[in-house]
Amino acid sequence: MTSTDAPTVRVAQYLRVSLDKSGQGRSTDEQGTDNARAMADHARDGWALTATYRDDNRSASRYATREREEFARLLSDLDRGQFDILMLWESSRGSRRVSEWCRLIEVCQERHVLIYVTSHGRTYDPANSRDERTLLEDAVDSQYESGKVSTRVKRNAAANAAAGKPHGKIPYGYERVYDPHSKAFREQRPKPYEAAVVRYIFDALARGESMRAVANELNRRARLEPDHYGPQHIDAPTVTGVPWTPQVVRGLATSPTYIAVRTHHGTRTVGNWPALVDESTFYAVQRILTDPRRVTTKPGKAKYLLSMIATCGAVRADGAVCGNPMCVTFRTTANGRATYACKGANHLRIGKDDLDVYVTEWIIDYLEEHEDRLCAADTDDAEVAAARDEVARLKARLNEHYDAAATGQISARALAQIEPKIQAQIDDAEARVRASTTPPALRSLLTGPGTIAERWAAAPMPTKREVVRFLVSVTVLRSPTRGHRVDPEQRVAIEPKV
Repeated sequence: MTSTDAPTVRVAQYLRVSLDKSGQGRSTDEQGTDNARAMADHARDGWALTATYRDDNRSASRYATREREEFARLLSDLDRGQFDILMLWESSRGSRRVSEWCRLIEVCQERHVLIYVTSHGRTYDPANSRDERTLLEDAVDSQYESGKVSTRVKRNAAANAAAGKPHGKIPYGYERVYDPHSKAFREQRPKPYEAAVVRYIFDALARGESMRAVANELNRRARLEPDHYGPQHIDAPTVTGVPWTPQVVRGLATSPTYIAVRTHHGTRTVGNWPALVDESTFYAVQRILTDPRRVTTKPGKAKYLLSMIATCGAVRADGAVCGNPMCVTFRTTANGRATYACKGANHLRIGKDDLDVYVTEWIIDYLEEHEDRLCAADTDDAEVAAARDEVARLKARLNEHYDAAATGQISARALAQIEPKIQAQIDDAEARVRASTTPPALRSLLTGPGTIAERWAAAPMPTKREVVRFLVSVTVLRSPTRGHRVDPEQRVAIEPKV
């Protein structure tokens, strides 16, 4: 029988690389090139490549976080008897987990499939006990090596965290400098333009602007032509070039990286890079974003002063006060005037303009009367500032524990023990600063050019709403004269909170 008469031996190759830094699949291409040479050497034996399975950027160790889709397809086709020889560039390309490697060998034994390892230059028969032992020894060695690498990586990460060195992806607003010869890391420093964007985000949120408003403004600035740039202009590029979103803004605004803090498994250390924002502004933003009174709404909904802030004070049939929020409606008035109505139960309503004017005048009068006290409450007193920062730090730590529990890093039982302790510390710190904390939105009304009334008129609606939330509680009662319209002061209760 000539070589041309030899039966075709179906060969499938599996190519894999854990990390392809080129992004072009070069490593797996190189494995394929070596395999092709081996195929040519065995052409006289009737070898024919009938299938290729390829997993780029996929780890095969027990520390892997992503599935190997092609490996799963390989096992399925192998179990169906789709080929006669499985070609691997080296044993570790198949798997670095002993259990997974054993399963692969067992399927090959059951289907009488041989394993050719290109770097060894030989074919193994898993049904042969000596070959099986060699393959299993390779699996043990590969798993041991991956374990050593994991331990080394974790040790280096912990050491870098303790030293305050940056780690992982370069955060927006920064760039990293490396030694041109040794490639060793030198420093992480602010990146022009991006650093200005980060500072703008924190300043805008501290003023009470919504995350959507900030995202829209950044997108607007990114679209401007250079000739239209004003003196206060900042370019607003994103890392990927896609438009800004509220989610991206929030992600940046909650990252302690921008006050030069390094986090590692719940431990916080001082970073060795310059901060982009001061701690006072950072923690003021955290207080705003984590405030339980803060109401998030769909785009375009938060455009009325007291919508979802004022509450219904109607007494229900069971004697309890309703307490539902009031929201704006245009539907049930004969003249089409907007009203605030009890959301859900519809117990009562009041003219929108009447209530807005009354509350606005009340707040301006209150601010003018208590301006000195409120300004004094926002001093840089060391104890008050430390308590403020403590609240935000504790909340951030609690959120980190929530995330760790969600990803399985700590157990639910451990979280149940940790949570009440941290929450008690939060409650204590909040009690110390509640009466003396002035939000940035209120600060902007108490300082600056013009009168308080002029500053209020010029303030954006998100700032006004933030001031109302912080400063007062507004409760709308039933009209004392049924069926008759009365002035708001006769049916609106306003209670100062500070």
